[in-house]
Amino acid sequence: MLQNSRAGADISLMLDGHAREASYSHASVIPGAAGDSYVRAIALTGFEQAVAAAGGEPAALLERAGIAAASLAEPDTLVSHRRFTSLLELAAKSLARPSFGLDWAQSQPAHCPNLGPLLLLARFDKTVRGWLRSVTRYWSFHTNGASVKLLHEPGSDRAILRYALESYAPSGRQVTEHTIASFLMAARQVVGHPDLQPTLVRFQHGRPTDLASHNAAFGCPVEFDAAHTEIVFAAEWLDMPLDDDLDLFKKVMSHHIRQRIDRMGVYDQSMKTTVALAIPSLLGSGRCSIGAIADSLGINVKKLQRLLIGEGTTFSAILEEVREAIGRRLLAETSAPVSRVAGLLDYSTTAPFTQAFKRWTGKSPLAYRATARGRRK
Repeated sequence: MLQNSRAGADISLMLDGHAREASYSHASVIPGAAGDSYVRAIALTGFEQAVAAAGGEPAALLERAGIAAASLAEPDTLVSHRRFTSLLELAAKSLARPSFGLDWAQSQPAHCPNLGPLLLLARFDKTVRGWLRSVTRYWSFHTNGASVKLLHEPGSDRAILRYALESYAPSGRQVTEHTIASFLMAARQVVGHPDLQPTLVRFQHGRPTDLASHNAAFGCPVEFDAAHTEIVFAAEWLDMPLDDDLDLFKKVMSHHIRQRIDRMGVYDQSMKTTVALAIPSLLGSGRCSIGAIADSLGINVKKLQRLLIGEGTTFSAILEEVREAIGRRLLAETSAPVSRVAGLLDYSTTAPFTQAFKRWTGKSPLAYRATARGRRK
């Protein structure tokens, strides 16, 4: 069994949220504040590697954009959507890579970890239609700066996945192209057809000089200066069965867990810690359950329960601890609406989250946020 003091400290910080008060001084902006919006920091996954591979300096770009470098190792917090947009534009300019957003998307692993649990959601639906509905629900918590919507008129032979920025979120070619390319990569993966091509891709921004990256990413006609940013595809895609491959689900979750382990150093390999590392990858998806976690780890539910009892805990207790730790942090560090924080933690509405938070801290979410802000001044 591998052990070190750093691993134990990191895990205790994550799980023992009730034993500590938030004191995060590194945040250079409060995501979700008035006039700004947020995106989960998991969206930064792979940015450091993509910039370094192109000969750039990730830390310098993050500093210029006003995003704390620590965000690269903290996927469960939030960053400013405005600054994330600025970061990608700065990267494209400083690296002389006009299609940096597309190039970064295509350099990502096939399971698109920057999109959170989107590929993991495919395990719980039977068709592309069901998956896309789950995707749009999750995306509403992943960011409040942009939305995705599935559009299909009955009888039409075409369907649309439309990406729209909210009025307070800035537009940017790089982040838009990166997101659309990542969505398409995820769709190809969940149906098991890596060469699947949409009918048309539309962007609201102007036509770039070089379309080589667009042709490689989409493999279909691309329109610019369009009324909407969207992927147009054959309606028959909606009824395509998903790749019901448990091995794929386990592989994707294993990658998510491994990334978290890498960020914390060596970990103690206990089942409690492993489950605690797996849970955040499904939070916000509406699918975080002991059955899903057991599947992802390749064991049955009863065995997982026995192993956790042997370590003096239960799945419910770990889920509660992870929710509390992440909830405290999001309330202390961001101005994301309480309803969005509740959704990110997989509460169906604000009321049960507020009840749970009062049980953890003795305060309502808003009162806790006000107290935490007071200590930061």
